[in-house]
Amino acid sequence: MTTVMIRRRGTVWTALLAVVVYIAIAAGLGNFFSGLAGEDQPIAEFALGHLGALPIAIVLLLLYVRWTGNDPGLW
Repeated sequence: MTTVMIRRRGTVWTALLAVVVYIAIAAGLGNFFSGLAGEDQPIAEFALGHLGALPIAIVLLLLYVRWTGNDPGLW
C-alpha cells in the first residue's frame, strides 16, 4: 500500500497572518467608515464600521482557501 502525501501551501502561520490582516482591515476600514456617519447616529456608525470590512474579509478568506488548495473539501 502506497501513501501519497499532498503538500498544501497553507500552514498555521499563514492562517495566523490572515487573522492579523483581517484585524488590520477591520480596525482601519472600520474606523474610516464609521467616521462617515455622524456622532448622533450610533446605529449607522456601527453598521458602517462593521459591515464595510466584513465583505472584504470574506473575499480575502475565500481567496486564501482557494490558494491553499483546500477548496474541494470545503464545498
